[in-house]
Amino acid sequence: MQLARAMGARVYGSARRASKIEAARALGLTDGHVAGDDLAPLVAAARGWSDGAGVDVVLDLVGGPYVRAAIECLGMRGRLVLIGTLGGREATIPVARVLTSRLTIRGTVLRARPLEEKIAATRAFAHEVLPLLSSGAVRPTVDRVFPVRDACEAHRRVESNETHGKVVLAMGD
Repeated sequence: MQLARAMGARVYGSARRASKIEAARALGLTDGHVAGDDLAPLVAAARGWSDGAGVDVVLDLVGGPYVRAAIECLGMRGRLVLIGTLGGREATIPVARVLTSRLTIRGTVLRARPLEEKIAATRAFAHEVLPLLSSGAVRPTVDRVFPVRDACEAHRRVESNETHGKVVLAMGD
């Protein structure tokens, strides 16, 4: 979200809790939607954010039923980037919608990439993101830092879905 804002984009998002939307607003979220089991209101929110045209890009960290909703949120020539599968590894795709709106769907993971691609991604990060971190335009968001001896407690914190940022394990005392 911070990277997109630093590049001049308006950023919208969804979360299962209002507290996560509010935390994201502090980091530059333009507007957000608290999503429930029925994802139709999320699609309506995206249409509202885009004056009915649909959004340009969706980064889907959840998968499962969110894939179909993400496709419905996209506008003409929109792009869907699939990043995670916490909501499920299977999805129903409205193929006619993908075709008529000329959508692009791309999946991405770093772990399965060849070494050369990992090196290129690291170089791109150094070239494009490190200057934003150095200038303060983008900053890491840390929820909590735990000493490594409290790794079990840190894991429980992550499982709680109450985090607003990364949970960090500190190796020193």
